[in-house]
Formats: sequence, C-alpha cells, structure tokens
Amino acid sequence: MKQQLLLLVGFFGQFLFAQNPIYQFAFDGTMNNTGSETVFGPWQSAGTGAISYVTDRAGQPNKAINLPNTINFSAVANAIPGGNAARTLSFWVKFINDTDNKTYPVVGWGTNTTANAFGFWRNGVQNSYYTWGAGNDYNIPQTNAQQQANNNGWVHIAMTHSGSTLTIYYNGVDVGSYNRTLSTIGSTLYLNRLVNSSSGSGDAIHLDDLRIYNTALTAAQIQNLYNPAASGSAPTLSNVSLSSTSSDAVTLSYTLNPGGASTQTDIVVTAFGQGIGAVYNPPAVTGSTAQQQTFTINGLSPGTCYSYYLQASNSTGTSMATTTQVFCTRDTNQNKTPVYHFEFNGNGQDSNDPSVAFTNPNSGYINNDTAIRLNNNVQSIVLPFLPQANRPRTVAIRLRFESGALAQENQVFSYGSASQSQSFGYTQNSSNLATFYYWANDISFSNPLNVGTFYTLVFVFDGTDCKVYRDGVQIGLNTVVPNTIGTTFRIGRTTTGLGGYFNGSIDDLRIYNEALTATEVTQLTNSLDTNSLQSAMLIRLVPNPAKNTVVLNMPSNELAWVGIYNLQGQLVLQQSTTSIDVSALETGIYSVKVVNVSGAEGQEKLVIQK
Repeated sequence: MKQQLLLLVGFFGQFLFAQNPIYQFAFDGTMNNTGSETVFGPWQSAGTGAISYVTDRAGQPNKAINLPNTINFSAVANAIPGGNAARTLSFWVKFINDTDNKTYPVVGWGTNTTANAFGFWRNGVQNSYYTWGAGNDYNIPQTNAQQQANNNGWVHIAMTHSGSTLTIYYNGVDVGSYNRTLSTIGSTLYLNRLVNSSSGSGDAIHLDDLRIYNTALTAAQIQNLYNPAASGSAPTLSNVSLSSTSSDAVTLSYTLNPGGASTQTDIVVTAFGQGIGAVYNPPAVTGSTAQQQTFTINGLSPGTCYSYYLQASNSTGTSMATTTQVFCTRDTNQNKTPVYHFEFNGNGQDSNDPSVAFTNPNSGYINNDTAIRLNNNVQSIVLPFLPQANRPRTVAIRLRFESGALAQENQVFSYGSASQSQSFGYTQNSSNLATFYYWANDISFSNPLNVGTFYTLVFVFDGTDCKVYRDGVQIGLNTVVPNTIGTTFRIGRTTTGLGGYFNGSIDDLRIYNEALTATEVTQLTNSLDTNSLQSAMLIRLVPNPAKNTVVLNMPSNELAWVGIYNLQGQLVLQQSTTSIDVSALETGIYSVKVVNVSGAEGQEKLVIQK
C-alpha cells in the first residue's frame, strides 16, 4: 500500500509539472546547467574575490552558492525567453547582512534599455522585478510574507510572465501582478549583477535551485516549487459576493474548500485605469470541507471602481473564482458609485477610466461642451463589467429629444444579445409611449415627452422588479427578470447593431452594478439638474490628461483652493491658483477637489500621463 501511494504521489507530481526548466542550476558544488537546453555558456566571471559553496535551506552542506558582491558572472543562453514570450524565473535566495538599505541584484538577462531587460533585485526595502527604464520597474514593499528576507533567512522568489501579466511570488504567495508587454533583447544571463554591469551594495547573496522556464507556471506549480512535500487535492472557490461596501472598504464573502492542504487565497484588486493590482492575503485555511470565509479590504479610495478576482492555491492545484468581477466604493457622501459614467463634457470618456471612451462620429457637443449631440450617430462601446444575467443594475440617462425626433421610434440605448430576455434597454416609440426593451419580451409604458426638454430617465432592476423613473417619479414597473448576455453597449441602435435611430442630446449616462432605491433615484435626479452629484459647481481641467501643467476653468478671484488626491485618498498637492503645476506627480489617476470663495465644491478626475 505504501509503495502504491508513493507511486501515486510521484505520478501526480509529474502531472503537476509537465513543464521542465530550460535552464536549471542546483549549485551542488558546481555551477553546471542541468536544464533541458544542454547548450549553455560557459560562465564568465568579472570582478575580484571567489565563490564558495555553503549550506542550503535544508541544512545540507555545499548545496548552495555564495556570491560576494565583488564578483559576478555572465553566460550566453541562446534559448532564454526574449521579446514578449512567456517565462518563469524561480530561485531560493538569502540576502546576507540585509539591513533594508542595501541592494542585491540576483539574476537577469537582456539589455539596459527601456523594457528590454528581465530580472530581479532587492533594492533597499523594495523587492523588484525589473524590465529596465523609468516606469518599467515594479517595486513591492516588504510584507509579512517576506519576513524571511527581513531576517536574512532563505526566501523563495518566483516571477512569471504570461505574455500580458507579470506576477511575483514570495514563499509561494502571489504578492503582486502588473499588466506589462515585454520586449526583452539579449541572450546573456547574469548572476549577481544588473544587465548594465552594476553590482550591489549588499555583502553577498546565497543562491540555490535557480530555474528558468519558457512558459508561465501556474500558482499551483509555484506553490509546489516552494513546498513540494505538501499533500491534498486542489482547492475550490465558489459563491463569491460582496457583503458590505463603504467609502473606503469592502467585505467579500466566499466559500473555500482547501482540499486537505494549507491553502492560501489571493484577492487581486486593481483600480480602474491602473495597471498595478494590489494583492490581499486572507489567513491560510486548512481542512477538507467547504468553509464560509469573509475578508475586509480597507484603505480604498472613495468613489472608485475596482476589478478583482480570487485565487486559491496549495501544492496540488489552483482555482480562480468565476471571472474577474467589479465593485465600486461609495463616495465621500456615501452615494453609490457608477461602474461606468459618461459625462459627455466635450468628450466621450468614462470618468472612472478615461481610456474607456465612445469613439464613434457624432454631431458635436453642445451647451458649453456639457452634452453630446447625436443625429442618428450610433455610439457603440464594449464595457466588460456591464451587469449580466439577472444581476441587479441601474442605468440612468439624462437626455432630450430634438425637433422632429418623436415622429419616429428612437432606440435610445441597449446592450445584450438578440435572444428572448437577453437584452436590456429603452426605446421611445412615440411622443407618448416607450418600451422597456428585453428582446422578444418587451414591456410598454406610458412616457409623454416634449422635444427640447431634458429629462432624467432611470431604469432599475433590483433582482425582482424592473422599474422606470422619469425625473424622480416612478412611471413603470414590471416583473420581467432579465437574462442579459453581452457587453456591447449601444446608443441609437438595437442589440443587433443593425437597425435603429436616435435624434437627441445626452448630457449624462451612468451605469451601476447595483440597484438604486427610490430615494437615491430622487437624489440623483436632483443632482443631475445641477450637473453634479455633489454640488452645483461644474469644473473642467485643461488639458486632461495632463503632463506638466493643468488649468482650472474659473476666474482666479473666485477660487478658494484646489486639492489633488491620489487613489488612496491622500492629499498630494494643494494650492490656490487656477494654473496648477503637476509635473511632480507620477503617472496615474487623481481626484481634484475645487472649493470656491462661496464654499461651493466640485470634483473632477485628472489623468497624469508622462
């Protein structure tokens, strides 16, 4: 029986690791490569001093290499991943006499030009994978998962690149992901130095079991490299939901079956418009039955939307919870935040993420660039986080129909698929009649309108009923439960994108992934009447995005002060002039708060691009 069990474990390990490293260095008394690529090197040394072999992490003598900072090595490795190819770099390292203010370049390859390198170094208190060049290095501050690095003990480090995402692991734990396209150039592998020949200021590194793969290993495979002796079955995640949301925190609930092994859950959270995903690690869970878990993420920015996913890993498998989902924090007044918000203030950009924008031709912007004019100009955009199936939602649109428009049918908005109940939208059939649009299961309602007048129409599905409000008053209700499938949002066309018409102007479009209450609909309607959810003061920043200077569109004698906040809600710049020097700000999205001499406030998002 014991022999059969060992055979089974051995077979599973082979299954888990179908990939073999192309280069592998055990450093068991030699620097020889034992990977699948047999053509390598030889190693060339530079500097002074000598290497030695030391005790490895398991206490075995002469099974790891000691590299003083006075010597480094390079070798030609023609099969090493280049360009944007997938890859994994894995090794055990010990930073000798680390005091958090020294540098330790461990391993890398490529060229010292922007985005043309790939490697790892410990840079003072930061742990970094680098691709070279300003803005291309990814620093991860120390966390509890990195205590072995802090106390000069052994730590396992792995870096994976899938072709689109760089991820770094410490002791089997995912501690950060970054959207990145690489262009690594060069096939020389370097030890104990950066690709530009710079050595570190740290005393030395001990290095063991260096591996390079030409594929991105999974989280489970990384966990197996860190702890190959673990047993159990793959963990499973299910029933992921939000149980509470505030202006700076959310609480997630989920069901986890650890599979009989200690299981780590990674919650990867990325603010809209940001490439860096913060990773939160709830406590490890053990057992072999499904267990209900909750975890609160604190320190979030008010009025901000985030994408997120959960991943559970042990030595035997990994499970990602459904697809990437989204949540939005409340604003500072505890108002719900739309997942998409198009203000149409001279552009078609989403205020949460300006890279998301309607780019179709239109008939221009009116009312001092506060509304988009559409005369049968279809607008179409893919919005990946539109509420799907029977999930709660709210679509709020402030619009007016222009002269002659109501003589025919106007397809105002729609998204989904052209199958029964799989669409969600609104059609104004005439000057008196409208349709709640589901496809082949539509519901008509009375909606008398006049041309030339702005109306706020809000469509809410709360999980049970679909309600329609006009200017804060409910004018329709039905019990159709949508099964919306599709993420292309259209203005002026049906779900198929082929037929339709719209002649009017829109000055605000908001899509929420939750249902607004009747009170919240009234508040939203009143706020849209004054062009702002929080105040009657409309502000514009020019240019936006900006690089060095941004100008506020108001007389300088009316301004009391302006403050700029980062996504963590921290004040990073404050002044009392309408011309603002933003050259010291890093690339990213900021919130700008403006207060005039009368005490009225306004807010706007500012994008800094270097």
